[in-house]
Amino acid sequence: MYIVVFLFFFPVAVGIGSLFFITMPVLRAKLTSVVETNEYAIVFIGAGIVDTVGGSVVGVVANSIYNASLNFFPGLIFVVFALTGLFPVALMGYDQY
Repeated sequence: MYIVVFLFFFPVAVGIGSLFFITMPVLRAKLTSVVETNEYAIVFIGAGIVDTVGGSVVGVVANSIYNASLNFFPGLIFVVFALTGLFPVALMGYDQY
């Protein structure tokens, strides 16, 4: 029943989720414009650590959200990750103005 009612969320979630592959290089480029040239290595090491730890934690968080919302809205995890994906896009848009 939920698939029929909330099917329009799927292309929205896929579209927003695909923007993640664009945001990480852009955020790294923005970081390099903020720091000095002798601090590039530290910035990229920090970004790599955050990327690795975030990739490890996201599975645990996704399972917890899915298990908690399974009874009332099984697709909530997709909406949550789609909204989370909008955050870096909003930051990049704000930085341009």
